[in-house]
Amino acid sequence: MKLFNLVLIKKLIPFISLFFILEPVHSQSVDLGISFAFDGNASNTVLVGSYFSVTGNIYHDINSSDVSAGENIVATIELLDPSGIVIDTHTQTWNGFPTNGVSGALDNDNSVVDQVLFFMPWVEASKWAPGDKRWQLVARVTGAALESDLSDNISRHIFELEIPNLQVTSVAPVGANFRPGSDLIVNATVANNSNVQTQNGVFFPLEARLLRG
Repeated sequence: MKLFNLVLIKKLIPFISLFFILEPVHSQSVDLGISFAFDGNASNTVLVGSYFSVTGNIYHDINSSDVSAGENIVATIELLDPSGIVIDTHTQTWNGFPTNGVSGALDNDNSVVDQVLFFMPWVEASKWAPGDKRWQLVARVTGAALESDLSDNISRHIFELEIPNLQVTSVAPVGANFRPGSDLIVNATVANNSNVQTQNGVFFPLEARLLRG
């Protein structure tokens, strides 16, 4: 009887080993993504010296595995100048994702609206040039160790900057008779052909020249 049992065990061992080899292994994968909407004006511009908002969220493919608690998911939105220099950034972190009761919305203000607010500094006006200067927003999500699709982990939006546009629209001397050595009074009109007002507290010169004809 003992000999029979020993022979049976020897025959079962290869079968069990083969079973484990043939048993399929199901690996887990995660697919997170990020999207956002640019809330600038209809002409796709941002006004210098003003705030503008971005609405967005990170999302999870329902066909992929959840990210467990203890694994940090990090989303960032960067505001970049035409040279790629970071002007401002917003960073947000989640402990695992998705999590019950925790939204994937991007938010950095205290209002009831889920939005990220950025301020476009006045100094950016010095980088403006007609037609060939672009600012951009870049959003990224990282942190999932088993991320399977990186194509939706970054999103970009390119826009232009609107700055004040001062123009002298009229120049007219006061009076009709002018004599050597006398004062010449000129009336001039300056208009701002832009949606952006000039910076408060900053003065600009207006120069008038008398040229010999």
